[in-house]
Amino acid sequence: MAERGDNRPNSETDLSRRLISAYSQRYREAARWKTAAWIGSALLFVAGLGFGAAGEDASGLGLLASGYLLCSRLVLRPEMTRAHREAVALQEFFDTRLFSLPWNPGLVGKLPALVDVEDLARRFSGDASGFSTWYVGASAAPPGARVLLWQLENVSWGRRDHRRFAVFSAIVLVLSAGATVVVGLARDISLTVYVSVLAAPALPWLLDVADLTTLHWRAAGRRGEIEAELTETWRTAAGNGAIPAETLRAAQDRIFAARRSTGRVPTWFYRLYRTRNQAAFAAAAAQMLDERGWSGDA
Repeated sequence: MAERGDNRPNSETDLSRRLISAYSQRYREAARWKTAAWIGSALLFVAGLGFGAAGEDASGLGLLASGYLLCSRLVLRPEMTRAHREAVALQEFFDTRLFSLPWNPGLVGKLPALVDVEDLARRFSGDASGFSTWYVGASAAPPGARVLLWQLENVSWGRRDHRRFAVFSAIVLVLSAGATVVVGLARDISLTVYVSVLAAPALPWLLDVADLTTLHWRAAGRRGEIEAELTETWRTAAGNGAIPAETLRAAQDRIFAARRSTGRVPTWFYRLYRTRNQAAFAAAAAQMLDERGWSGDA
């Protein structure tokens, strides 16, 4: 999205840039734990199909899959969750500064330590400047209405991305389960052999994909509910665009809770639809601003 520094909150301060870098780095670390878990389950799945297609005994692979499943649930996933939740807290720090909202320690906990922010920001090797121009411009709208619009942009993008990825995951799940059945039928194996040779090695992968599908469907639903509430708040806002600070803080609380409870879609998937999401929301925001008489440069 093009630079429109005069139409956006002051996101170009040094601390804001470091916060963007810090939460981006922590999200990356969460993604690495997730990738490790997915690689392990994918290798077991492919190996199970290979052994099954070759008619080889894969009972040992089934035992290995059971051990890996335990390791994934006890080590890899907890580390992924911890990194993700710390990233969400850092993103909340950034948003509350961006939106001039008070910090909610009862929900989020203590404000992230600046020494941790600095450490993460220094480790981030990417370019954080692009993230600072993420929000649409709304220079003609009152401050409260602008914040509401930016919150709406957050949940709208999230709903669309989570729903698309849930569909993608569901397709992968069906194809994966179908692959084990096809191999079993092709080899004409008994149900007992199917379970030990194909189903057991595939179990970590199938469980991961099933969990992913459910998680992202729920994430899309939660963001859709928040989106509907924010849209109604926008529609019924006073003519001067005054939005109570309590309303904005309550909406931010729900956005934070939704982010914390659900992992993000993969970066490659986000990038795949970013341009489309930006264009769609920019057009919708322009219409919303125009209807309220706050037409500007959305």
